[in-house]
Amino acid sequence: MFIGHKIGIPGGGKPPLTVASILGASLVADYDARAGVTLGAGSSVAAWADQGPSGYDLTQGTAGLQPTYSASGGPNDVPYISGDGTEYMNNATIDVDQPCTIWCVCLPTVAGNINKGIFDATAPATRRLFVVSAALQVYAGAAFTASTTTTAWQVVRVLFNNTASECQINDDSEVTGTAGVGGTGVGLYVFSQGAGGVPADARITRLVISSADASAAQQADMKAHFDLTYGAL
Repeated sequence: MFIGHKIGIPGGGKPPLTVASILGASLVADYDARAGVTLGAGSSVAAWADQGPSGYDLTQGTAGLQPTYSASGGPNDVPYISGDGTEYMNNATIDVDQPCTIWCVCLPTVAGNINKGIFDATAPATRRLFVVSAALQVYAGAAFTASTTTTAWQVVRVLFNNTASECQINDDSEVTGTAGVGGTGVGLYVFSQGAGGVPADARITRLVISSADASAAQQADMKAHFDLTYGAL
């Protein structure tokens, strides 16, 4: 069963900003739970189609490892996909080099979820956001703690740029630190720390990947886009 529709906002006047129009050629991938979800048995997610330009679809062929689709209950009551701590999805060919900016609209879970990955781009384990001791941590060979907000829906923006890496949660103050240089592999894991890693108990409704250090204007436009889509978080 395929779930998908054209994403738009009704009404006349100037068209709303889209991720593609904001990020332009730097857009690598856009995973949006409102579109492109293919279900296996029941609510299990077999594939999550990339809404970006390159078709880096996420898949999980093993039924017992497929995350779960929910048609509502996300921020602004949008759909979301959830992992229960054993499930994950991946794409084996996407290549995410530094600098790169990744936005994730997610609801992490703390209890029993220590050192578990929310996403890991350019496997093995080299562009990672994960949960540690009631906080989010950014890792690409080194690590810095980004936030203590892990119990509510949030927009997480991560810049992976070695010693000039950044993380911002919603409108909170930006945290800077050294994430490290990472590796040179390819691939993306969602709900897990790479191949054979530890899957997270988390919910995700959006994951956007840019191959650049997003400008202040792009960050502001992405915030406006997310506010319009998901409400103020």
